[in-house]
Formats: sequence, structure tokens, C-alpha cells
Amino acid sequence: MVRAIPVLIGVLYWVSQLMGSICAAGLYLLTLQSAGVPLSTLTPERIGLRPSIGDGGAFFVQFVVSFFLFLVVLATGVDSKGGEPRNFLAALPIGIAVGVGIVVAAPLIGGSMNPAGAFGMILLNNAWEKSWIYLAGPPCAAIVVGLFYKFVFMSRTIGMEVLTAVRDALRFRPHAHG
Repeated sequence: MVRAIPVLIGVLYWVSQLMGSICAAGLYLLTLQSAGVPLSTLTPERIGLRPSIGDGGAFFVQFVVSFFLFLVVLATGVDSKGGEPRNFLAALPIGIAVGVGIVVAAPLIGGSMNPAGAFGMILLNNAWEKSWIYLAGPPCAAIVVGLFYKFVFMSRTIGMEVLTAVRDALRFRPHAHG
């Protein structure tokens, strides 16, 4: 949406994340198996892939935490409109967004904000029943954030109008008494 990277690089990034997730889930399962944990006991609830709230609520939580994470990533780590990209400074707000997202989401949906992270466990545990929540929520949030950021913050006219309105709303104005 904001064309921060070429499409081919984006697709390769997605593929590498999915492959990494499968490898990580496989290593996790092998570690549990070698420790004597029967894999049959790894139900979707035990691996954090079963929301404790309804499907609509779970999708909403997944969407909201992903939305704020992606918004922070775009604003601090990707958008270099203000000069040099702020890559090393971006780690703190992004880390805070991840931490808050996990604290909010973990009790309700398991805390996964990356569909690639959930994909490996879903695939290797054949836990497809509620997988759409984890696989669709973040991409939907990414699309909305990309459009929102592009048309509000990257657009000179709309972005400046929004920023000016926020600045004016926050500016202290003493009332004249007369």
C-alpha cells in the first residue's frame, strides 16, 4: 500500500516467514517429543490457537492489536519523510506496541500478531478450525493501516490538514472575557 519495498521482495519475505514458522514449530514439537511430552496432548487450546472469546470478538482483537503494531512500524521504522529513516530509534516504540499487543491479546486469543508465527503451529498440529482468525486478522489490519497511512499521513494535503487540526485542538487558548 505504501510501497516501502518492491512487491517481489515482499512476497519473498512472506515465503521466508512462513518457512521459518514451519521450521520453528517443527523444532518446538521435536523438543517436546524428545522431552517425553506426548504430541497428542497438544490441543489447539494448549498451543494458544483457540480464542477464549467468540470468533467475531477474536477477529476484532487480532485486527486491533495488529492495526496498532503496523501503524507504529510505519510511523517509526518505515516512513522517512522527516529525513533519515529512524531505524534504530524505531525499536523502542515497536517493542512497546508488541508488548502491549501481547498483554492485551494473550488472555483472549493467544497473543499472535503475525500470521506467519501462527501458521507453523496451525499446519503441524492440523489446527485449522479457528485458523482464519490468526491468518486473516493481521493482513486485513495491514491493508487498512496502509490505506489509512497513505491517504492521511503521506498525503500532503490531507495529512497536513489532519496534523494542523490536531495541533490546533491541542493548543491552549485562553478565553477572552468580555
